[in-house]
Amino acid sequence: MATRFMTDPDAMRSMAGRFDVHAQTVEDEARRMWASSTNISGAGWGGLAERTSMDTMGQMQTAFRNIVNMLHGVRDGLIRDANHYEQQEAASMDTMGQMQTAFRNIVNMLHGVRDGLIRDANHYEQQEAASQQILSS
Repeated sequence: MATRFMTDPDAMRSMAGRFDVHAQTVEDEARRMWASSTNISGAGWGGLAERTSMDTMGQMQTAFRNIVNMLHGVRDGLIRDANHYEQQEAASMDTMGQMQTAFRNIVNMLHGVRDGLIRDANHYEQQEAASQQILSS
């Protein structure tokens, strides 16, 4: 999968799904940690220790939110890039089809020129033979 990852939209979407799962895991663990700290705080802590703990937990929540946002950013980027890759591939296929049609038309025109030259050469030979026959009579 690693060799085709950046050229395989399905693999890109699959990887995006993994990033989404990681983001969900981080969110779940952050919630558990917040709930745990709230339980500790409600269990008789007070004063500076409680405020310090809550401040630390708030900073950690912010850090976890940043991590989740980054994971979602990677997920969204992979999905966007997979869609863009497919659109570009479709456009390339259209262009290739148009080029193939153009080359086919060129080949057909060249065959027409060749056939015309052969026909003209045969006609010239027939005229030449007829002229020789008239001159020799």
